[in-house]
Amino acid sequence: MEIEEFESKLKNKTFTEEELQELIQDYLFTNQGDKIEYEIIDTIYDDELNRWSRNVQTIIKYKNKYYSILWEEGLTEYQDNGFYEQPYEVIKKTKVIEQDYWISPDKEEKETQPNVFILKNGLFNIRTTKNTKIAILDGQWECIERID
Repeated sequence: MEIEEFESKLKNKTFTEEELQELIQDYLFTNQGDKIEYEIIDTIYDDELNRWSRNVQTIIKYKNKYYSILWEEGLTEYQDNGFYEQPYEVIKKTKVIEQDYWISPDKEEKETQPNVFILKNGLFNIRTTKNTKIAILDGQWECIERID
């Protein structure tokens, strides 16, 4: 595959399943054996598994643009990875999630055993304690503020 063909397939969404597999493995080369210069930025695995597969999102960067590839990872030796959508352009955003909760004024919250809530965000789960704000960065989560 030549660079022009790669760019055309990215624009027109015409990659084959085999090419998408090579793309997420960072293993796409030109006919001359040169690696096509793109970068895998992030791979986000869905926390919910079914028996045979799980949803995965891989983000690649090519010429200062980001593209998302949604695919299914086979979880057994008999299940192949599945590619049902073509890459599409995405932009990076940061989302802050704040959650209110109620507590009796008579009881002090135990810091050693906090309750954990799982919040859904599209395909992916976000875990947070009931008194924590989190930020989602590149599909990952981190604590940004503790509320006492």
